[in-house]
Amino acid sequence: FSSLLDVLGVRFAMDAGREHSSAILLLVKGELYDETNTRAMECGVFTLRKPTTAVLMTQSLDWLRVSTPI
Repeated sequence: FSSLLDVLGVRFAMDAGREHSSAILLLVKGELYDETNTRAMECGVFTLRKPTTAVLMTQSLDWLRVSTPI
């Protein structure tokens, strides 16, 4: 069941990245990170491996703010 949710979440993020001028950060389980990052990057989706730290989360959110068109 959780694998299905993971796939749906990734697909949703990629569709949103392609169709909207939004910055998207997708948190991905460590074992799925490499494959997901490669696919998501093509759609402009930023990915962050789980578990993460507060510092990496803050940096990632800062990158999203900078990358989002105004």
